Amino acid sequence: MKLNNLILSKNSTIFILILFLFIIMKYEIKYEDACAASAYAASAVDSIDVDESVNKSKNSPSQNSDISSNDSLFSEKIVKIGATQKIFILTNENKNLSGGDFITLIQDNQMIARALVAKIKDDQAGVKILKIYSIANWNRLRASSEVKILKGDDSYYLGEKKKNLEAAKKPSPKSVDETKDESSSDIPSEKELLSDSGIEDENGTTASEEKGRRAIKTDNIISGGYGLISAANMDGNSKKFAHWNAQYAYQVYDNFWAEGIYGMSTLKAFPSNDLDTKVTSMIVRAKYTIAAPFYSYVQPYVGYKIVKASCPDAGVESASDKKLTDAKLIESRKKEREKEPDVVLGVEKNTVVFGATVLKRLVPGWFIKVDVGTDLLNLGFSFEF
Repeated sequence: MKLNNLILSKNSTIFILILFLFIIMKYEIKYEDACAASAYAASAVDSIDVDESVNKSKNSPSQNSDISSNDSLFSEKIVKIGATQKIFILTNENKNLSGGDFITLIQDNQMIARALVAKIKDDQAGVKILKIYSIANWNRLRASSEVKILKGDDSYYLGEKKKNLEAAKKPSPKSVDETKDESSSDIPSEKELLSDSGIEDENGTTASEEKGRRAIKTDNIISGGYGLISAANMDGNSKKFAHWNAQYAYQVYDNFWAEGIYGMSTLKAFPSNDLDTKVTSMIVRAKYTIAAPFYSYVQPYVGYKIVKASCPDAGVESASDKKLTDAKLIESRKKEREKEPDVVLGVEKNTVVFGATVLKRLVPGWFIKVDVGTDLLNLGFSFEF
C-alpha cells in the first residue's frame, strides 16, 4: 500500500513538472513571436517615416520658402471687377484656368482671396470670390493690376501664415480642420455663390462688415441727368429752364461722399425774346448715405454752387431796334436793353447749397437718381463701380 502511494506520488510529481515545462515553453514561444512582431512593426514605421519625409521634401514647399518661390504660380491680369467686388474677370493667357478650379489670388507675396473659376471664355476667366484672407489687400485690387495665381490647395501656406501670426502668442494645439481649406471640399451651390455671407477674411470678418458700415459698397458713382434751374426774367418772375449735367461721386470714407457736378444749358428767349443766354454751373457737395427700404438710399448734402452766364448781345441795340419809328416803343426798348445785362448777371451765383439725393437701385450697378435742393432739381441715372 505504501509502495503504491509512493509510485503514485512520483507519477503525479513528474506529470506536474512536465505540465509546468510545457506552459513555460509555450509562453516563451509567444514572447519571442511578440518581440519579433514588435521589431518588424518598428522597422516598418521607421521605413514609412523615411518615405514620408522623402515625399514631403519632394512634393511640399520648403519650410524656409515663401509663396513667391512656388514654381506653380503664374501671373494674370484683372480685366474687370464687378460692381459688388465679388465677381472678377481675369485674363487666362497661360491657359491654366478651367471651369471649377479653386484658385488663390496673391499680390505682393500676400494671399488675398480664395476664388472659384466659374466660366472660361475668349482667353478670360470669370471667378467668384469665396473667402477673403485680407480685406485690406482685397480693397486695393484694381482693374488692369497683375495678380499671382496659385491653383489648387493653399492650406500649407495658410497654415504657415497662421503659425507666423501666433508665434508671439501662447501656442495652442490645432486640429486638421482648422487649417483645412473648406472651400476646396465642396462646390458651393448657386445660392451660396450669390450670397455675401461667405465672403470673410481669416479673422472671421466679412466683407460686408468691413465695408460695413457702408450702405453702398462701391467707391465710385457716375451720373447723368436732366435738371431744372431757376432764373428771374425781365419782370422779376422766376422761371425754370432745362439744365443738363454730369456728376461724379467718390466715397472717401464709410458712407461719406464727395461729389462734383458740371452742368450746361442754353436759356432760350432770355433775357429778351430775341436773345439766348448760355449758363454753366459747377457744384461740389459733401454727402452722407442712409439706407432706406426697397433697395433705396437717401443722401442729405451740403455744398457750394458757382453759376456763370453769358449773353454777349445783352444791352446791345439790335437791327430790329433801329427800325422802330414810334417814340414810345423806342424809349421802352431802350429801357429793356439797359436792364438786360443786370438780368443776365442775376443768373450768376456763388452760394452755399443744401438738399438731398435719393438713389433707387434698378439692377445691380444701376440706380435712378433724384436730386432735390436749393442748387438743382434733377432726374437721372447713375452707375456704380
